[in-house]
Amino acid sequence: MEITIEGKIYQGDLTPIKGFIRIKDGIIKEFSSNKLNKDPDYQGTVFPSFVNAHTHLGDSIFDVDPKKYSLEELVGPGGYKERKLESTSHKEKEAGIIEALQKGLRQGVTDFCDFREEGIKGAKLLKRASSKCKATVKILGRPREVTEKRVLNLLDYTDGLGISSVNDYPKKDLNIFKKFSKKRDIDLALHAAETDKGQDKSIRETNKTEVERAISLSPYHIVHATNPRKSDLEKIENNNIPVVICPRSNKITEVGLPPYLEMIERDIQVGIGTDNAMLCDTSILNEIKFLYEEIKEKSEAPVDLPKKLIRSSTLDGARIIGKDNEIKEGNIPSMILIEEKNFSPKSLLKNKDPIDIVFKGSEVISNV
Repeated sequence: MEITIEGKIYQGDLTPIKGFIRIKDGIIKEFSSNKLNKDPDYQGTVFPSFVNAHTHLGDSIFDVDPKKYSLEELVGPGGYKERKLESTSHKEKEAGIIEALQKGLRQGVTDFCDFREEGIKGAKLLKRASSKCKATVKILGRPREVTEKRVLNLLDYTDGLGISSVNDYPKKDLNIFKKFSKKRDIDLALHAAETDKGQDKSIRETNKTEVERAISLSPYHIVHATNPRKSDLEKIENNNIPVVICPRSNKITEVGLPPYLEMIERDIQVGIGTDNAMLCDTSILNEIKFLYEEIKEKSEAPVDLPKKLIRSSTLDGARIIGKDNEIKEGNIPSMILIEEKNFSPKSLLKNKDPIDIVFKGSEVISNV
C-alpha cells in the first residue's frame, strides 16, 4: 500500500518546507522538497503526531467531582481512585481504556506513556486493551508490594516502572527502585513536586526536596515539578532529566501551574501529559491550548511560544518516552494532517478542531 501527501510539512526542527511524503508498507520511503509528479492522495499541512507522555488510563471510566477531595484523598494511597480501581471489574476498566486511547488517537495522539497501577494484573489489562487500538502505549508498572522478586516479575509485563512520590515509600522500597534504575538500567519515572504540601513533608522528614530525592533514584523522567523549590530546576537541568508536565490536571486539583517557560529557558526537555483520565480527556492538543492561554494571561508570552509547545508535545515528548516521530525517511509515519495548506503552530492552537487525518504506520485515521 502506498500513500502520498503533499503540502506544508514540519520537519525535524519544526521548520516547514513545501514538498511531499511517500509512505509505503508503513514506512516513510521518500520525503522531498520537490513537487510530486502525480496527484497526491492527501494535501494540506503536516505536523509530527502528538505524544501523551503521562497518563493514568485505568481510571478513565470514573465520574468524580475533584472539588470534594484533596489531591491526597483523590489519588493518594487508599484514596478515592485506589478504592474505585479495586471495586471496578477488569471488563469495565478495559472498555474505558480503549475509549480513552481511541479518543486521543482521533485528536492526533499516536503514542502514550501510562503509569499503570494494580501490579501485574493492571499491566496485563492495559496491554490487552492497547492491543485493540492503533495507538501504542509504553507501560510503566507499579508493584503492589515492593520486593526485588515482585519488581522483577512485574518487569516481565511492563516497559519500566512508574511510581508515585518518594513520600509514599519507606527508605527500603526506594533503595530497591534505585537498585533497578541504576544497576539494571530500567526505565524508572516518578512524580515529584506536584504540591507544596508534598515538598514541605519531604523537607521536614529528610531535609531534602522531593525533587532532590527523586533525582537520587536516577529516573529517566520526572512528572509534574509544578512546585519546585529554589534550586530544584537547576538540579534537574544539571542532571539532564526530562520533565513531563500536566497543566490541566494541576489546575483542576488546584496545585498551581508548572513553570514551563523557566524549564524551557533552562534547556530542560519538557513533555506534555494529561494525567488522570478521570479528570482530563487524553487530547494533548487540548492540553497545550490550555497552557498557551494560561501563560498568555499570566505573563508576556514569547513570540515563538506556539512552536515551543508543539515541540514539547510532539518531538520532545516522543524522545522522553523512547520514540521517534520525526518526519524523515526510514521512520514509521506518526503524523497529523490539517487539510489546509498554510497552517502554522499558532493556527493549530487557535482553531477549535483542526485535525482532519492521523497517520500511524500504514493506518489512516479520520478525526470523525
